[in-house]
Amino acid sequence: MNKQLADDQTHVVNHDLGQNLHWMHGLEEYLTNTNSPYIDKFFEIKRAIMYGNIWYIKNCVQDEIRRGEVDLTDDFLNILLAHYTGYEYVTHRKVLQYVAHCIDNDYIRKMSSWSIKWEDRANLNEHFSRGQMKSKCWMVEKLAEVFPNAYMIKISFAKLINTIETIMMF
Repeated sequence: MNKQLADDQTHVVNHDLGQNLHWMHGLEEYLTNTNSPYIDKFFEIKRAIMYGNIWYIKNCVQDEIRRGEVDLTDDFLNILLAHYTGYEYVTHRKVLQYVAHCIDNDYIRKMSSWSIKWEDRANLNEHFSRGQMKSKCWMVEKLAEVFPNAYMIKISFAKLINTIETIMMF
């Protein structure tokens, strides 16, 4: 693969790695709609992995150093540096596992577990695309308007979306 840096030398401009991780846009939609305190961290991860932005990669690597070594540290570093090292084993499941490692969110951990369980059958780009997540967020907002005092609406957004996803996946 012929890699080329942008004029400002901050990211790779001709790459295929980020082209198959569209579900990350949907996850960003979810984190934005839930006002997650981790949205900035996710943005860094997304820019590092999907676009190879060297400054965001640096921040993510520093976070891994601060966090300390775990069983998957080598895999996580390979994922972060894949744009520059040619690491070819970056998969949806591995990237999602890294995201779940970095972001403390039950829904993301369940997504990761689901993708590990169903492996090749887990089509993250379809189940968690930006459009899918936007429509789920819209549905929750409309349900809240129709049933403002309903118990189901009072539960956390992540739990409700998790229930909806579980129903839709099977």
